[in-house]
Amino acid sequence: MGERKDSYPPPLAIQPTKVRYGVLGMTTGMAVLLYLDRICLETAVPVIRSEFSLDKQEMGRVLSAFFLSYSLFQVPAGWLGDRWGSRLVLAASIFWWSLWTGATALASGMGTLIAVRLLMGLGQAGAYPLMTRIYSQWMPFHQRGLTSSIGVLGGRAGGALAPWLTAVLITSWGAWRPVFILYGGLGLGFSLIFWSWFRNSPHEHPACNPAEIALIESGRPAEATDPNQRCSDVPWISLFTSLSLWCQCLSQFTLNIGWTFLITWLPTYLMEIYGVNLEQAGFLSSLPLLAGTLGCLLGGIATDRLTKIMGLKWGRNLLGISSQCLAAGGVIAGILARDPILAIATFVFVSFAADLLNGAALAYFQDAGGAYVGTFLAWANMFGNLGGFVSPMLLGFLAQRYNWSVALGTCSVFFLAAGLFWLGVDARKPILRASPG
Repeated sequence: MGERKDSYPPPLAIQPTKVRYGVLGMTTGMAVLLYLDRICLETAVPVIRSEFSLDKQEMGRVLSAFFLSYSLFQVPAGWLGDRWGSRLVLAASIFWWSLWTGATALASGMGTLIAVRLLMGLGQAGAYPLMTRIYSQWMPFHQRGLTSSIGVLGGRAGGALAPWLTAVLITSWGAWRPVFILYGGLGLGFSLIFWSWFRNSPHEHPACNPAEIALIESGRPAEATDPNQRCSDVPWISLFTSLSLWCQCLSQFTLNIGWTFLITWLPTYLMEIYGVNLEQAGFLSSLPLLAGTLGCLLGGIATDRLTKIMGLKWGRNLLGISSQCLAAGGVIAGILARDPILAIATFVFVSFAADLLNGAALAYFQDAGGAYVGTFLAWANMFGNLGGFVSPMLLGFLAQRYNWSVALGTCSVFFLAAGLFWLGVDARKPILRASPG
C-alpha cells in the first residue's frame, strides 16, 4: 500500500543567501584603505616639511593637490562605473591609487609630492560614486541609509587609524617612506581580491540565490527610481536643471571646506597651539575620525527611521540641516578651548555631528539618481572635493597671515552654510527627467 503524498512534511521555504553582507564588508574594507592612504600624508606633514623645507602655504599646495584631481575626475569615474559596471572600474581604481600611494616614498620635493598626490586623486575619485551605485543595486531600500553609513563609517575608521598608525610607524622605523610602501602594498593585494569575488549585481553573483535577489528588490517605493535602468549618454539637461542636485553640490562644497581641516591641518594645529609631539598629535587626531564612525552609523539608522515617519524629503533633510549647524557650533567651542584635551573633545563633537549627514546624503542619491546614481553623486562629490581642494590652501593662508582662530572661524561659517543648503533638497523628485512621451 503506497504512502500518501501529503504525509510528507511541506518543503522548507528557501532562505535568502547573505551575499549582500559580503558586498557590504568588501566595500567597507575598501573605504578603510581609501582613507588610510588619503590621510597618512597629513600625519607626516611635520616630518616632510622639515625634510623639504616647506612653509605652510607650500605644504597647503601639496595637501590640496589630491583634492583637485579627486574632484575633477569624479564625473568621469562615476559615469564609467554606470556604463561599464562597478567591478572593473572600482578594482582598477583601487589598484591605481595604491600604486601611487607606494610611489610617494620616491618623492624628492614639493613638485614630486604634488605629482604623486594628483595621480593618487585620479584613482580615488570613483570610490564613493561606485560604492553608492553598488548599494543601490545590492541593498534593500529600507536599509539604504544604514548600509550607506556603514560604508562611510569604513572611511572614517581608516581615517581614525591613519594618524595614530602612521605616527607610530614613523616613530618606530625612524623614517616616513617605508610607511607609504606598506600601505600601497596592502591596497594592491585588496584590488585583486575585490576583482576575484565581487560581481556587478546580485543576478551575476553565483552565490546569490533567487530569494536574496527578491529580498533586495522588494520594498522600493514608487517615487524612488530603479537603479537597474539601462545607461546611455550622460543626461546633462537633467543634471543642470535639478535644484536638489545643485543644493547638494553647494552643501558638499561648503561642508568640505570646514571638514577637511580635520584630515589635513589638525595634527599641525595641535603641535603648534598646544605643543604636543608627533605621536601625541597622531593619537589625538585619530579621535575625531573615530567619533565620525559613530556619527555615520547613528545617522544612517536615523534617516531610515525618519523616512518611515516623515517621508523621503524630511527623512533625509532633517539630518542634513541639523548636523551641520551642530558642527558649526562645535568649531566655535574649539576656538575657545584652552588645553589640548578640551580642544580635541570639541573636534570629536564636530566630526560626530558632521558625519550624521552621510547616510542621508548617500541615500538621497540612491532615491533620486536611478541608473545614473554614480554619475549624479560624482557631480556633487566633485563640488565637495573642490571644497576640499580650497580648504588646505585657504586655511593655511589664514593661519599664516592671521592666526588659527581666524581659520577655524571660517570653518564654522562654511559648516553653517552647508546645513542651510539642505533646505533646497528633495529626495522625492528624480534627478533624471522623464523622456517626452
